[in-house]
Amino acid sequence: MAATSHWTDRLKRRPLYAVFVLAAVAIAAWSFRPRPLVVDIARFERGPVVVAFVEEGRTRLRDRFVVAAPLAGVLERVELDPGDAVAAGQRIGFIRATRAALLDPATREEARARWRAAADE
Repeated sequence: MAATSHWTDRLKRRPLYAVFVLAAVAIAAWSFRPRPLVVDIARFERGPVVVAFVEEGRTRLRDRFVVAAPLAGVLERVELDPGDAVAAGQRIGFIRATRAALLDPATREEARARWRAAADE
C-alpha cells in the first residue's frame, strides 16, 4: 500500500506544478507585452517654418592679430565672414567713439605727455 500512496501523492501534485508554470508564463507574457506610447497630436496646416534659438558660444582662435585704433570706442559688428580675404587698407570694422571722460589731473597729464611724445617724433 505504501507504493500506491506515493504514486497517488505524486499525481495529485502535478496539477499544482502546472499552475505554477502557467502563472510564471502569464507573468512573463504580461511583463514583456508592448505598452502604448504617449504622443502629441496636432492638426497639419501649411505655413512658413519659423525656427529660432538663442545660444551663447565661445570662439577659439588659432591666430591672433592686433588691430589698433587711434581712439577709444566700441567696435560695431564686423561684416566679414571667417576665411574672407582682407586687402591692405581695407576697412574691416567701424568704431563708434565713446563719450569723452572728464579729464582729471592724472588723465590730463597723460594726454599732454602723449601729445609731446607725438610732437617730438
